[in-house]
Amino acid sequence: MSDGDGRIEMHFHFFVMLPVISLYQEWRPFLVSIGFVALHHGTVGVLSPLDVFDHEAAVEAPVLWAAIHAAFVLAASAVCVLSWRIIEDSNRAARVPRPTSQRRRRQSI
Repeated sequence: MSDGDGRIEMHFHFFVMLPVISLYQEWRPFLVSIGFVALHHGTVGVLSPLDVFDHEAAVEAPVLWAAIHAAFVLAASAVCVLSWRIIEDSNRAARVPRPTSQRRRRQSI
């Protein structure tokens, strides 16, 4: 955020990086990144709301707006987890040995 001179548009960075982190298919970095966003918005939003939010309503009610931001991060995370699950199921299905008749048919093609 600080690299973008504090512009609110830099928040989009979080919504791009969450799916990138989910590509690793490792829970720890994924949960750490979600936790960092929640901790940052909650703590800095209360202590110094102008460093997190750029409109009066959020500055006056930083906890509410941190919760709103958290809801969007959780929604994006849910989509990542669903995608992750679909990929895991697909990988699992690809490892299941096929019946001999299907293998012969594929070899003849």
